[in-house]
Amino acid sequence: MAEYSTIKPLVLYDIPSNESSPRCWGPNTAKTRFNLSYKRIPFTTQWVEYPSIAPTMESLGADPLLPVAQSPSDEPSYTLPVIYDPNHDKYVTDSFAIAQYLDSVYPTPGRELFPEGTAALQRAWEAAFTGALQKGLRAVYAGVPAKLNPPSGEYFARTRAKRFGVNTWEEISSNALDASDPSSRAAHLRELQAGLAGVEGWLKVSSGGGKWVMGDHLSWADVFLGAWLLWFSRVAEDWEEIKGWHGGRWGRFFDDILAESDVKLD
Repeated sequence: MAEYSTIKPLVLYDIPSNESSPRCWGPNTAKTRFNLSYKRIPFTTQWVEYPSIAPTMESLGADPLLPVAQSPSDEPSYTLPVIYDPNHDKYVTDSFAIAQYLDSVYPTPGRELFPEGTAALQRAWEAAFTGALQKGLRAVYAGVPAKLNPPSGEYFARTRAKRFGVNTWEEISSNALDASDPSSRAAHLRELQAGLAGVEGWLKVSSGGGKWVMGDHLSWADVFLGAWLLWFSRVAEDWEEIKGWHGGRWGRFFDDILAESDVKLD
């Protein structure tokens, strides 16, 4: 394995939870945490509240996720994660782009997240996975604002209510358990369980007896799944139930990737 103990630590820009430890909670930045930790690349964390992301990234010169021409708001769309690599004086935006950058600039034999010829397939895995779980995600989103500091909690609730097409966050965060009500948490949990059932089917076909999507080789697809499970574990009220679905598949997978990556959550 390549040794990176002598390089300057990279900087990961992340959004903090309101807990002293662990502070990491979100799926997108968690992908980069798993990535850096798995490849044993030293890094530090710079915490940024949601309302400060755009002005901070703009002041640093980091690229937006979407330029003005592609942004629905007619403004550059800044997001996290972003990393700064002081060894090459470079900012990189977006977890997928960061993963490709790290595989290229910091090759770690045996720990490549994109084995040759798999980048497009793993990008397709992202899209398929997200699509499979989309209908059930309100059950997870509902718990996010309470985990954040007030500026970020308010920002998250306001912007996500608009994204979901509802007037107030209470319409999403409702704890109603009426199974006949399609807006209830129970209904969204059923959708989430159905989506994960589909993902489990893919894993049974693809893993060939190994614990990872590509069998015995941990890849970006596993990091992507593990980061979402970390998100569920941090914010979903029903995590204890979720991790036991499908014979405990998700709890085992989460434990395995935490151990394999030795991820740094603060």
